[in-house]
Amino acid sequence: MTPKKGFTIGLFVSGILVFLILVGILIVGLSSYEGHCISFEPPERPCNVIEFLIPYLLLLIVYSIIEKPILFLILLILILMPPVIGYLIGKRKSSVGLEE
Repeated sequence: MTPKKGFTIGLFVSGILVFLILVGILIVGLSSYEGHCISFEPPERPCNVIEFLIPYLLLLIVYSIIEKPILFLILLILILMPPVIGYLIGKRKSSVGLEE
């Protein structure tokens, strides 16, 4: 395994992790959807699901960065670890001579 192949596999694993995290967030967001948009003004206007979820995701990301920076850093590290580990494993296997 070359370092490039290991890195590519790690990126694929990170992509799956990001997808699963987004699916979980979207499920929570959909469970709180009541037919109207998130608004800071008193009259809430009706909107569809997409118009509700985009501000919901943005507000959740900003909130997690400001209020829970440790959780955000842990998630960032978990997303960045697979490509680094894949690269290191590929580099070790290519230097030892364990090519497939």
